[in-house]
Amino acid sequence: GLLHATYLVNCFFSMFDEDASSSEKQSSMSTKEQYGYWGRMGLSTFLLAGALGVTWVALLTGQTTMPLSDATARILAFFALSCFLGILEAMQIAVFAVSKLPERELANYPTAQANSQLVFKGSNFKAFLTGRQICVTMSMFLLARLTTTEVMPGETVMGIGDDLQFFFNTGLPGALITTIVASLFWRIVASSYPIPFLANPTVKLTIQTCLALEASGIFSISWLLADVVRSVMDFRTDDSYLAAKGKVDSHHSWETASTGISDEESAAFSERTPSQEDLLIKKSVSTASTASIDEESMAFSERTQVQQGIITTYGATAVQ
Repeated sequence: GLLHATYLVNCFFSMFDEDASSSEKQSSMSTKEQYGYWGRMGLSTFLLAGALGVTWVALLTGQTTMPLSDATARILAFFALSCFLGILEAMQIAVFAVSKLPERELANYPTAQANSQLVFKGSNFKAFLTGRQICVTMSMFLLARLTTTEVMPGETVMGIGDDLQFFFNTGLPGALITTIVASLFWRIVASSYPIPFLANPTVKLTIQTCLALEASGIFSISWLLADVVRSVMDFRTDDSYLAAKGKVDSHHSWETASTGISDEESAAFSERTPSQEDLLIKKSVSTASTASIDEESMAFSERTQVQQGIITTYGATAVQ
């Protein structure tokens, strides 16, 4: 439940969305499950508020690992990086959601349509994903520096205990802040309102920044590494993989349908046949000395010939 504070945003937007799944999920919960749900949400919110409080004071007093002497610059950098990272995280959700909409409906929102077409134009999609990941990594690194406290020996932020201060110095509270505030919150907004989010003017600028970073060639080694991994692991595109798999499955299904029996039934039928032939031989020998069962032997011989004919027919069909 460490990240359940994210559901507060989901609950907020569900008040304006009649088709929201969160309200349906809560209505299907029992009383005990609802207590656990809201209890975990309250615990997560309390931990997030505590981490934000200590980090905010550290930003104001300069007790972070980010080498910025001005408190205003640190505060602005924190908000700017959080918003930029949030847009990067949510943009991927919004782009895929909008791509599934009919063109006729999407035409009513020209800005969102233009941004979606820019992402999927030519080979821009792969370039966008590469540039987006570059921006995400850099933003995460800078936010980690901003949200990790660093104090002189014997000092603490807000007078907290030494053990708690050691925990804040590890950067884990900063990871909690970054994950919830700069990632999950934005993803929920984009999943609830993908078209308004993609119609934001800053989205086009972010897409162009991602494409420009990839086009610079600084990170082009990733394409070479991807080709090496693809060759070593023998990766194929989905179309070729599914086509090859479909041929194997269809060939196996055709053999099963043409013979009319499964592999297990065919094996069992073949195992039963020799014993019947042996029984025929023994029966034929006994008929030489016992004339009273001639009619029974002839009838049994006819049945065995029919079975052998069936086996021959199944075998010929399987070979064909």
